[in-house]
Amino acid sequence: MELDDATKLIEAGKIFYAINFLKDFVLNNEDKINTNEKVCAEIVKLMKTFPSLNESWGIFVGTLDRNEAMRIVEVLRLCLK
Repeated sequence: MELDDATKLIEAGKIFYAINFLKDFVLNNEDKINTNEKVCAEIVKLMKTFPSLNESWGIFVGTLDRNEAMRIVEVLRLCLK
């Protein structure tokens, strides 16, 4: 599953790339995410607001630790239809 790829990136300490991967995952699979659930709709909205790879995004992602990034993956996993 694609979310496993994000998990591997996070475990390797590549949180910046994992979050960018998750953004692309959300954009490409929005129809597979249950947006009727408020938390799922919010995570989709949040991921869509993140800019593509750029310096300011890197600064933001730098504030996330592995556990927080893994929580985003787990929420997305639970939100899949």
